[in-house]
Amino acid sequence: MNYQSPYFLILFISGIVMIAMGITLKKWPPKNPNWAFGYRSKSAIKSQERWDFAQSYSAKILTNTGLITICLAIASLFLNISETGGLFLALGYLFIIFLVVYFKTEAAIKDKFPPYY
Repeated sequence: MNYQSPYFLILFISGIVMIAMGITLKKWPPKNPNWAFGYRSKSAIKSQERWDFAQSYSAKILTNTGLITICLAIASLFLNISETGGLFLALGYLFIIFLVVYFKTEAAIKDKFPPYY
């Protein structure tokens, strides 16, 4: 087992950060829409109700993806991945995970707050 492989380190540390972000957003969500802290998007800042929902929903998704990421990091210890390949796999995975968090949260906002015509 190689605890120093980039794949393991990137995924493990990123998973911990995602869980910490999720817990922080759940326990201490930002009170008002802002561009400094919290889940921020054009649809999330349209109203206080949307903002509060986006913080809660994205916190749940971040925590879950953080747990999955840590599990993948531990599983990677049993794989023989080159350092360069592991680096690109880890960064690609993180890019996809943040797209998933964004699109799932945006879809949930759209479902909960349908547009008015």
